Order: sequence, then structure tokens, then C-alpha cells
Amino acid sequence: SIFLTLVRCGQLKIDYVSDIEFIYLQVPGYMFSVKHFERETMNAGWLISSIEKCDNERKTELLSRLHCTSSNKTKMSDSVVIENGAGLIEQSEIQTIQKDSMILESTVAEKTVRRFWDNIRLWCETKDPDYREKAIKECHKRECRVNDSLMIQYANQSGLPNTNSYMLDSYLRIFQSAIREGVVDIAIVDIKEIKNMDEDSIVSCTLHLRGIINTEIRDLFYIRNGKVLRISSTQPSE
Repeated sequence: SIFLTLVRCGQLKIDYVSDIEFIYLQVPGYMFSVKHFERETMNAGWLISSIEKCDNERKTELLSRLHCTSSNKTKMSDSVVIENGAGLIEQSEIQTIQKDSMILESTVAEKTVRRFWDNIRLWCETKDPDYREKAIKECHKRECRVNDSLMIQYANQSGLPNTNSYMLDSYLRIFQSAIREGVVDIAIVDIKEIKNMDEDSIVSCTLHLRGIINTEIRDLFYIRNGKVLRISSTQPSE
């Protein structure tokens, strides 16, 4: 209520919004999200960024993670004084009624995976190497190992030695090579934390890659202290 009051009084202004994603649950049997894509192709603008089958039980689970603030409607009247750190704001006869709003919360581990792939996607779209570095910052760079199906296929085609896992730099070379050859479109679907063990978490997600890389993979991200430690297609042992 304080935040909304500051906005209505003009004491707090929003300079810009970096990213907006709309999630739709209204279509029976499906869930999809819509985002704005800025790129120099015909495939730009407000587009469906992910779509997945989703039964009513899964939708109910998602909705249970939404914080509905509609029940916290606040009426403020007469003289109201709010301290915002820069001084006191006095506004007479303010009436604030919060509209129904819902904020979808993600776990720390899920946000890490989302940021990692968003930066990989932006790197492929813009060819800006800064996004590659931002993706690396989401990982334990020296310790991070990869052995998902995409990495194994690339290793076999490139003549890399057979090993249980590969370094993060080798994984990123897949996208570096693809960027040189043409377009790579990446859609990230169904990011979900499936295990939480104190400082360690496991997050699953499905990736749809189109263009020079044309495949669909389901990966597991092992997160330690908020950073990616391992990317694998192997299911965790119970």
C-alpha cells in the first residue's frame, strides 16, 4: 500500500521496465507465455515465447504460488504521513484501493536458470558477446561441467575426447559456432525446481532450439549457492 501511495502522489516514478512476460492459463490443457522480441527479422514483436501442456492440477499448483493482494485493500483517509527515507510526505484525504494483482514467484534456482538461458538467447539473437559473459556469471565458471545430449552430440561431431563431462567453455562453443553460421532461436519452457537440498537445488527445463541448431532437449541444472554447477540430461538419483 505504501508503494502504491507513493506512485499516486508522484513521489515515486518508474523510469523503465526491462522485461515483461505475460503468462496465460486460460486455454484448456495448455499454458503459454508471451514476450516482446526485438530483432531484425520478420519474426519480431509480441510473440509466444513458450507453450506447454498443463493440466488443471498443474495450473492450480502455479496459482497457489501467486500472491494475491486483492484481499489487502487499504483505505487511507484524513491526514497520512509516510516516511520514505528522503523525508516526510504528507497527503490529505488519500484513498488507495489496491486492484487485484498477482505476482508469480520463482525460486532462486529457477531464476538462475532463466537468467542463464535468457542471456544465451540474447547472445544468439544480437551476437553481442556481453550476453555470453553475463551467462557465464550465472555459473561456477571453473567448476561448471556439462554432459547433456546437446554437448555429447557436439563432442562426437567435433572429435572431442570421450569423457563424463565437459567444461562450460566447450558448451558455449556450440552456440559460438552456430552464431557464425546463421540464426539460432531458443525457447525456454517449463523451468521448475524439482529438488531443494539446503544450498543445492536441481532445476529441470525444456529447450526448443531452431535454426542452425534444430533440436529439443530436456536438461537438469544443478545449482549450488545460486549458481550453475552442472548441466546434465541425467536424472538425479533418489
